[in-house]
Amino acid sequence: MVVKLVQLYNPGFILNFCTMFVNKLALLFFLSLINIHQPKKADDFNAFSHKFVTGYKALHIPDLSLGYMQNIQSAKSLADVNTQTDFFTTIQHDLAGFKPVQLSPNQKQDYELIGYETGLNLERLKLEKEWLTSPNHKLTDEGLYKQENGKLWYTYFLKKWLSANVTPDEVYQFGLKEVDRVKGHIEAVRKETGLSEDAFYKHLNDPSFFISDPKVVQQSFVDLKKVIYANMGNVFTVRDIPPLAIEKGTEANLAQTPGYYNNNTFYYNLFDKPYNKRQVDWLFIHEAVPGHHYQSTLDNSSRTSEVQQLFYYLGFAEGWGAYAEELGKQLGVYKTPYDELGKWEWDIVRLIANQK
Repeated sequence: MVVKLVQLYNPGFILNFCTMFVNKLALLFFLSLINIHQPKKADDFNAFSHKFVTGYKALHIPDLSLGYMQNIQSAKSLADVNTQTDFFTTIQHDLAGFKPVQLSPNQKQDYELIGYETGLNLERLKLEKEWLTSPNHKLTDEGLYKQENGKLWYTYFLKKWLSANVTPDEVYQFGLKEVDRVKGHIEAVRKETGLSEDAFYKHLNDPSFFISDPKVVQQSFVDLKKVIYANMGNVFTVRDIPPLAIEKGTEANLAQTPGYYNNNTFYYNLFDKPYNKRQVDWLFIHEAVPGHHYQSTLDNSSRTSEVQQLFYYLGFAEGWGAYAEELGKQLGVYKTPYDELGKWEWDIVRLIANQK
């Protein structure tokens, strides 16, 4: 015992013991750092994505409206903006702890979707904070371009609608090219009719193109539905389509459009004006089948995770509807040049509206 006590109080022994203890602590600290920076496992990502969904829902972020004023005014308060910013900043930090190559294919989709939405929301929140703290805290109906940070807001709305990093100038130039393309299709239809330019455009206002009887309008869409359903196999392999109702629209605020789709129902708008026959074929294709109604069937079956079910992209939905319009002849419709013309006429309307 005396020898051991002497060794314990020996300066050299104490120095060696302390050195060994410090080195061990340093090693443990180093190993802890390695553990901290190790990529998190797939099981951890499932918990993280669930946390993201729960937190996102709790924020009650409003859906994107058609009008810029409603969207900008949806910023409730600076405190709300700060709360959302803290949430998305934390998500962005935690997301960096995962390596996509170590995730399953479905998890990787969620990883990319969370990252995309997080970045997009942080961009929105930055604009909302600048707007809420600006001395010129007001909006006018003079157009988005004339608002404070109007071009930045417009760029953000483009990303939100289109899910793409495009500038307003790029969209404008694309629109000009599309106008020329559509005008070429209209000219091809005119030549197919054999009419001169003046006679062609005059004929488009002929009373034979317009339906005044609501029963005839309804029956036109019912008959069209049968034709398209019978020809779906020409284009698509999935033909299990949920029941679709066809009804006259009653929403006056949507009267500027010839029709719309909502909750397994196709609505055509017939208010105080006769219905244009040239709108029947393309409209049903776009809004119903194989447009939004058919699309919603596939979309609901493909969005498998709770992250994917959280988001819906209108740009993709409208892009699908526009694409479906191109399939008219394969679906047994566009039987006359004027039936197809309706599609190109509405394309011009949409292009011009988007350029304003």
